[in-house]
Amino acid sequence: MLKDYHLIGENGQACSLNDATPDSWQAQTFTPFDSYTPTSLQLKCYRQSESVTGTITVNIYATSSDLPVGPVLATGTLDASLLGTSSPGSWQTIALSGTPLTAGTRYAFSMSGVLVSGNIYFRTSGNSSYPFGGRDYTTDAGLTWLPYTGDTSDVVFKISDSIDYDSQMLFVAGNVDGGNHLWKLTDDGIDLTLISSHDAGGTVLDLACSPTDRKLFVAVGSTVTCYDIDTMDIDTDWGVSGVVDLGVTVRGVAVDSSGFLAVGHDTSANSLMTLFDATGTLSVAGAAVSGIAVGGHVAFTKDGDILEVSQYGNNSTTIAFRMDRTTGAVTVIDTRNVSLLGRPGWDIVGDPNDDTKSWYCNIDTGAIHHFIGVSEEWESSLDEPYSVVYYPDIGLLNVIEGQYVKVFDADNGGAHPWADHISGSVSLGIGDLYSSDKNEYGNLYVCSKTGYVGICRPYGDLKTSLKISADDLHAVVWAGDIYTAPSLVSQTASQYVAVTDEVVLSAVFTGTPTHQWYKDDVEISGETASTYTFTADVNSDGVYKCRATNLMGSADSGDITISLKPYISSQTNSISITRNSEATLSVTVQGSEPFTYQWYKNEIEIDGETSSTLTKYWNNSDAGTYKCTVTNVGGTTDSDDIAVTIVDNPYIFNLFDIPFDISREETSE
Repeated sequence: MLKDYHLIGENGQACSLNDATPDSWQAQTFTPFDSYTPTSLQLKCYRQSESVTGTITVNIYATSSDLPVGPVLATGTLDASLLGTSSPGSWQTIALSGTPLTAGTRYAFSMSGVLVSGNIYFRTSGNSSYPFGGRDYTTDAGLTWLPYTGDTSDVVFKISDSIDYDSQMLFVAGNVDGGNHLWKLTDDGIDLTLISSHDAGGTVLDLACSPTDRKLFVAVGSTVTCYDIDTMDIDTDWGVSGVVDLGVTVRGVAVDSSGFLAVGHDTSANSLMTLFDATGTLSVAGAAVSGIAVGGHVAFTKDGDILEVSQYGNNSTTIAFRMDRTTGAVTVIDTRNVSLLGRPGWDIVGDPNDDTKSWYCNIDTGAIHHFIGVSEEWESSLDEPYSVVYYPDIGLLNVIEGQYVKVFDADNGGAHPWADHISGSVSLGIGDLYSSDKNEYGNLYVCSKTGYVGICRPYGDLKTSLKISADDLHAVVWAGDIYTAPSLVSQTASQYVAVTDEVVLSAVFTGTPTHQWYKDDVEISGETASTYTFTADVNSDGVYKCRATNLMGSADSGDITISLKPYISSQTNSISITRNSEATLSVTVQGSEPFTYQWYKNEIEIDGETSSTLTKYWNNSDAGTYKCTVTNVGGTTDSDDIAVTIVDNPYIFNLFDIPFDISREETSE
């Protein structure tokens, strides 16, 4: 999956390695957004001519004072003869082997090489600088490094790990030719693709999605409609035939991990918040709040209560509320004056790890309000901040303002440490932004008033954008992974194994499924991964398969037959046999039949002895070392040697061998 990158202005200037100065290297520092092990680095490069050859070495270093003077953490090479000769070059992938990188830590990658007959050029970004790093160089093969000060360009690059990026789904709402539409798009980690367009039936004021339940909630007018995100059919089992009608304008929707839907709406019996369960049945209506006319956006707290930002209708006061999800009791957590009528506070977000923290933005005053309980922590004067997104792992708050993604320290409103190189904001260049949402991989999705959808990192470095409308887009929501019914890609072949062998069965499917392994059509408890590993024993032979399931269906692997090579579980031990008596040598075999047998004496095959037993009358010439070889399709196994010794019967003797005196006479007194 693509983890870190700098792509803006990728066809700008260039830096180079050349054959005349092999000790002159180039480097680029970067700061990972999250921790990962890099497995590949892509650089956009070309060679001066087809005569240029050599090996380019890329190393990733730890840094000190933003210079690559630490140990090498990852390394890879690129054959220069594989490069093209046309400017601006093409992306080349260098496989890396190394150790994990830590989020928020500055690293550097270097390019060096001993070249023949010319230069290698690496694309830099012109005057579009990378937010979290800069260029360095050395002229003494890395003994000393210096920051590059010739211009503000940085090396364009892509760094990935080994994790496959599941295609992500997102929905955008907006206008086109006066109509109201929903657009369904996919994000494959690199590009956005428009999948379909749907008539929303009215102006969409907000979207919410439950990726787990595969439901999309669309707020239009006084209603919320529930769609199946995979098929885009209305989910008629939810609410009343897929719809709930609040009777007043719905301003905001949010869904929690259990599928409960929070709705922020205009005054309905003086209530501004309503909670529905996962079936669309009313769970609780918020307590009445007098004097409020216009509702706003909603969010869930860590403990599942509901936050809303709303406004008074007549005195232009913005209020942030909190509703107890069990009782419906409403608490005012902040009050702010607004200078213009009809301009409520806009977006609101809670901290998933701290039930007392929340933030909201006010598009009229340009303020960002942060609360710990009821205490305001900070605000910043902005120009119509429309959206706020919080990253709890790094304490970063993104605010959408105009055409900028702004970066704040979430706890104090100051500059976040990651914003050192961007002065807290970056213009994405796709027009004024209206809404934003993030996915589980840390990417930020934005939509603009000029019809663009964009993907960027939280620090605002645009990865890609797609124009889907001539008019404004005013809601975007991440909808999770793209699901299709599982399809088998590969599996382990049937095989013979020996008892005590480690057996690894594997089945690979598309569609991000869950797995269940079976033996002889009986479910194997606990074996729910794509691989099943076990140590073979005498009961392991059978037919195995894996069943893959996701929300779109299921698929089975083909049968994987595990057969056992012969295993001799018992045999005759070395033995002494009385001469001229009958005795039997035998082996007991387990495994997959049929078996063939062959007995040997002193390593010489015994004609006709082809069963699991060898029975005969034994004489002195039969003494020797015996064994049995057992064979099936999977292989051959020998018994242990059986030493046979022939002995005389100690209870049989010759009377003539006993001496006695025949001349002795009996006498009587």
